[in-house]
Amino acid sequence: MRDYAILLPGQGSQYIGMGKELYDGYGIVRKIYDDANEILNFNIRDLCFNGNIEELSNTENAQPAILLAGVAAFKVFMEEMKKKPKFICGHSIGEITALTCSGAIKLENAIKIVKKRGELMGMASYNKKGIMAAIIGSNLEKIQAICKTTTDENDYVGIANFNSYDQIVISGYEKSVKSVISKLNEMNEDGIILNVKGAFHSPLMEPVVEEFKEELEKYEFNDIDINVISNVDALPYIDKNEIKQKLVNQIVNPVKWIQTMEYLKRNGVDCAVDLGPKSIVKNLLKKSELNIKSYAFEGGKDEAIEYLTRGEKKNHNSVNDYMNTIVTKCIAIAVCTQNKNLNDAEYEDGVVKPYRKMKEMQGNIEKENRKPSKEECLESMNLLKNIFETKKTPIEEQTDRFSEILQVTSNKDFNVSINEIN
Repeated sequence: MRDYAILLPGQGSQYIGMGKELYDGYGIVRKIYDDANEILNFNIRDLCFNGNIEELSNTENAQPAILLAGVAAFKVFMEEMKKKPKFICGHSIGEITALTCSGAIKLENAIKIVKKRGELMGMASYNKKGIMAAIIGSNLEKIQAICKTTTDENDYVGIANFNSYDQIVISGYEKSVKSVISKLNEMNEDGIILNVKGAFHSPLMEPVVEEFKEELEKYEFNDIDINVISNVDALPYIDKNEIKQKLVNQIVNPVKWIQTMEYLKRNGVDCAVDLGPKSIVKNLLKKSELNIKSYAFEGGKDEAIEYLTRGEKKNHNSVNDYMNTIVTKCIAIAVCTQNKNLNDAEYEDGVVKPYRKMKEMQGNIEKENRKPSKEECLESMNLLKNIFETKKTPIEEQTDRFSEILQVTSNKDFNVSINEIN
């Protein structure tokens, strides 16, 4: 059975009717929502199923609603799947959902925590008048530079979410965020104001940090039963003692989502299931080109379970037995590696063209349903070396990456060595 990861979304994934189908079909889900009504002292079930989207989107309502939908989907999925995921990853509020699914936070406590978190973040948003915007297809370094020149002692704007290689979310005062978008528009690039009520994952949340920390001190946390990856550093929690501080740090720091997906890839995950609501994080993963197969629980649960549970094929000519090859690993690392070269012409020649060549090579391998040859493996590593040099990747990092490729791939068939790279 394949190693897989569970993905859980953040704010913005809510919609009227989410969770209702599960509520109608599963007693365990009915108990989740009915208990939540009592804990919250209002009918969140009715708000989720029949309410007004404007009211549901209020931060103090959206956060518990998304938690409940995620936990409900997890319970149903595990009832049918049986095997636990290797990792659980949650985006923003989804991280608390992930910790709840992992057994680290009791559901009753998680509901109270996210309710308070939503209230505090909503209060900070009201006082600071912040907004968020998604920037599509722009260069990370360019966005960082524009944010830096736009920020001063009276205004702030900065990166809030590293969502994918072509989507960065910025957060800050309304004036500053719109100024960044205006500057990008002058360069024929777009920014979209998000339907969230606040400048989350930014210093504008600082005024509520202490109160949120005090809230977390009220609760005891359990051992983490399934690896949960933190938004703050894109690494798994070591143990339950990290939970309080990392959740506090998370509300004022960027969500390292694409770095989290890179971690999954490096650690043998070849499939991820987005438990929703919606399929936002599935779509982000799909755009990353990390060769991780992705499914959405909504509309794709049975397909995901069938893929994860079917037996490994014995036909060694099948490309499915050789997904983790030197070529695919080179492609993944080429995408993951940070670029420090702002020269567009050099980037086109030294990064884009070699990357396209590797993708074309992998396409031919899959089309012919075979393993890569030793020559193709060496060529892909040389193309990656070219990309490293263009991106100005430090030599030590290059060496570590090549060693990683040779350790975790099917290199035993060819015995390729680092010394063979030109």
